[in-house]
Amino acid sequence: FTFNIAAPPFDDIRMRQAISFAVNGPAISQVIQPNSNVPGCGTAGPGVPGHDPDMCSNLFPYAPDQTAALLTELGYADTNGDGLVDINGENLVIPIEVWNLPEMPRVAEAVVSQLNDAGIGTELEVVEFGTWIDDFFASAEKMMGWTGFCGIGGTIDFWGESSIFASSMNIVIPEAQQMLTQASQIYDLDERGAVIQEAANMIYGEYVSLPIGFFDAYYAYNVSVKDMPIPTWWLNYVTDRSNVWISQ
Repeated sequence: FTFNIAAPPFDDIRMRQAISFAVNGPAISQVIQPNSNVPGCGTAGPGVPGHDPDMCSNLFPYAPDQTAALLTELGYADTNGDGLVDINGENLVIPIEVWNLPEMPRVAEAVVSQLNDAGIGTELEVVEFGTWIDDFFASAEKMMGWTGFCGIGGTIDFWGESSIFASSMNIVIPEAQQMLTQASQIYDLDERGAVIQEAANMIYGEYVSLPIGFFDAYYAYNVSVKDMPIPTWWLNYVTDRSNVWISQ
C-alpha cells in the first residue's frame, strides 16, 4: 500500500508510521496465502538484488502501542468511546483503494480490520483494475494497494527518478532515487544489490509505503489461450514453455 504523501493526513510521516505499525503485514500474508507466501518487505524479494531480510523487523514491526503513542502525539483521542480516534469532533478515516483481482480485496479487508482495532477508521473501495490505474496516476489522495515490481529491476522501476508510480504519489527522495539510477548502471549483482538495498531502506524509512509480503504466483486454466483471462499485467505467454502447451 502506497500513500500519496502530499495529501493530508499522509503528509505527516508520523501518521504514515502510525498506520504502518498498526498492521501486521507478514501475518496477513501468511493467513491469506499460506501456500504461496514468501516472508519479507520491500520491492525486492528473496534472491533479487536489493533484498533486505531485516527490513520488516527494522522498519515495520507490528507495534500497536507505538501507533497509539503517535496518534496521541498528533492530537487524536477516542473522545466519544466508539473505539475510533477523533480530533475536533471528527473521526480519523483513512481512504483505501484496491483493485478487485485476487487476493487484493481480502488483504485490504485484513488491513482494515487491524487499523480499526488500533482505533483508526477506514473507508475501503474495491474497484476494477482500469479504474484503479486511472485513480493511481491521477494522484488519488488515498492508500493505494498494489502488487508487482518484486523481481529484478522492480525497485528501480517503481521508486526510481523517472518512475511515474512514485511521482504519481508525490514521492520524491532525491538522494535515494539518484542511487537507484546509479545502481541500474552497475553490472556486478552484489554491488548493485548493496546500492539498491541502501536506497530502498532510505525510501521505506520515510514510510511512503506499507509492505505486506511477497508471494509466488501461478494461474491454471483449462481453456484455450484465446479465452484465457489476463489477471495481471506481468504475465508473459510468449515463452517456449507456453508455446509447447499451446501446441498440445
